[in-house]
Amino acid sequence: MFIGKSVSYALRGIGYTYSHERNFRIQFFIGLLVLGLSFLLHMKAYEKIILAMMIAFVLVLELLNTTIEMFLDL
Repeated sequence: MFIGKSVSYALRGIGYTYSHERNFRIQFFIGLLVLGLSFLLHMKAYEKIILAMMIAFVLVLELLNTTIEMFLDL
C-alpha cells in the first residue's frame, strides 16, 4: 500500500512536469526520437542501454530542476 502511494505521487509529479514544462516535453520527445533511431541504425544492445540511461539521466535532472525552481518560487 505504501509503495503504491509513492508510485502514485511520483507519476503525478512527472505528469505535472510534462504538462507544465515545455523543455521537459522537448527533451522527452527528442529522447524518444534518439531511441527510435538507435533501433533503425542497428546499434549494439549495450549502446542502446547506455543511451537510454543517459536520456533518463537528462529527464531526471530536468525533474530535479523543476523541483528546485518550484521550491525557490515559494
